[in-house]
Amino acid sequence: MDDNDITYHRQTKKKSKNSGNSAYYEWFLKEGKQWFRRQYGREYNPDVDDDRHLISMKWREVKDRWDRDMKIRKGKLKGPFKQLRPDEIEYEGPSRAFIPPEDCRPPNFPLPVEHSATKPSKKNKRPARHAYLIEFPRAREKSFEHPTIPVPLSSKVLQFVSVYPYTVALSTVDDLLVYPAEISMVHITLANGLSSRFSKHIKFLPKQFYGSGIPEWDQQNVATNGMHRFAIILY
Repeated sequence: MDDNDITYHRQTKKKSKNSGNSAYYEWFLKEGKQWFRRQYGREYNPDVDDDRHLISMKWREVKDRWDRDMKIRKGKLKGPFKQLRPDEIEYEGPSRAFIPPEDCRPPNFPLPVEHSATKPSKKNKRPARHAYLIEFPRAREKSFEHPTIPVPLSSKVLQFVSVYPYTVALSTVDDLLVYPAEISMVHITLANGLSSRFSKHIKFLPKQFYGSGIPEWDQQNVATNGMHRFAIILY
């Protein structure tokens, strides 16, 4: 075989082991190439030193945010982020109104009478209960069995639970952070309407949850906006 018969085979470029896991690689595919084209009016060429220098300078500006987002998605972020246990969550109750259940009884409704059984036994282990707290299914059965005996459904207490998250956009990193929710509970009766209401919200420290990457004025902004909206909802 002479030199003229030599066949050159194209070798595929080896893929970087970290390219699929690299925050830079993800940023370059999603934003970097387009940014370079808009900024300089040409396609990025990795073989040109000037192009590599320009794209590296841009990457330094956004590196922290992209590294952090990738770690969050993979659950590898360490530091101030942690899963709180139920006993670590603090609550505050800025507004509360309560009406005793006795005041919610319809007119001329008899006082609740406890069951006569007072000593526990194998057959009767359930504690004494008030007649007006009977469940809806049992009340419905009793109404069919004894249609002449009124069943006090009008004093049955209904409970409604609402959750209100607060969202605050932070312009520094273009993220949307969610302020922990207010939890509102309302109790009403069919006869008298509202019997009690109260609200609670999590005592929230933005710096502890969002880390040190957010400026102090933004951390304060999260808490201020959240409390402002909370006050509007309550009052």
